[in-house]
Order: sequence, then C-alpha cells, then structure tokens
Amino acid sequence: FYVKEGFVVALLVYLGYFYRKTIRPFDTLISGMELVRELDLTTRLAPSGQYETDVIVRTFNDLLNRLRNEHLKLEEQYSFLRLLIEASPMGIVQCDINGNIASMNPAAREMLSPTVEEAMCSLPMGDTTTVRIPGAPQLYRISHQSFPDRGYQHPFFLIESLTSEVRLAEKAAYERVIRMIAHEV
Repeated sequence: FYVKEGFVVALLVYLGYFYRKTIRPFDTLISGMELVRELDLTTRLAPSGQYETDVIVRTFNDLLNRLRNEHLKLEEQYSFLRLLIEASPMGIVQCDINGNIASMNPAAREMLSPTVEEAMCSLPMGDTTTVRIPGAPQLYRISHQSFPDRGYQHPFFLIESLTSEVRLAEKAAYERVIRMIAHEV
C-alpha cells in the first residue's frame, strides 16, 4: 500500500515537473501568439529557463520587435504622406476600388465643379485632359492614375490649375505683339 502511495506521489511530482518544464512554456507561447493576433506589438515573453524554449522566446521577441519597428515606420510614412497630400496645391482626389470618391484634399475641394466632375467621370485610366470652366478664366489639367496597394489598383485624380501659366503665356504673347506693332509704327 505504501509503495503504491509513494509511486502515486512520485508520479504527481513528476507530472508537476513535466507540466512546469513543458506545458507552461508552450502555454506562454500560445498566449503571446494570441496577443500578436490582436496586434499588441508591445508584448514580450519572459525566458523560461529551458534552453529550447528560450531560443523560441528570443526569436519570438526579436521578430515582434522588428514587426513593431516596421509598423511604426509605415505609420510615420503614412502620416507624412497624408500631411503632404493635405498641403499640396495640386488637387488630389482618391477613389475606392469601385471608382467612387473616397477622399480629397482642400485644393481639390476648391477646384471641383460640375465640369471637372464630368471630365473626371469620362477620363480613362492613364489619360490626361484639359478642362476650361465655362464663363470663368479657370483652366485645369486632370490626370487619371492609379497605384497598387495590397493587390488592388487604387485610382486617383490629379487636378492641376493651369490658369496662372496660361495668363503668363498670354501676357508674353501680347507683349511680343505690342513690341512688334510698336516697332512697325
């Protein structure tokens, strides 16, 4: 009877040791993976004291650190790009995959008119057109482009005001005509 009880106690001690050395580190790794799935990139796993498990923990922590750094880098680039788009004097209209307007910067809001919208709707991908607003001196160049992101082409429009360039060209042409007339007189 005492031998059987001693065997049961020894077996329980061994199972406790086995659980602590094998199953607990595995549970720790699984919980770390769950946190990564939830995008908690600040998580770090503590070493367990076992060589094999500690190698996995170090690799996991290193990979998580690299992933966090890449995530921060992409967030910084996205923020910089967003600020650049908002400050751009060129109108930028971003569309969703279906071609519907998703967002636009303040310059595009100022330039948007029914004539410009009509030109945008009829403009094929990769083409550029020039639009003059009826009854107004504004002249715009509209380009329809796209960029790849996550396997999809995202269309966008660039709207550039050509009014000041046209005025300068017309002024230079008139100055030449006036000089020529003055020379003839």
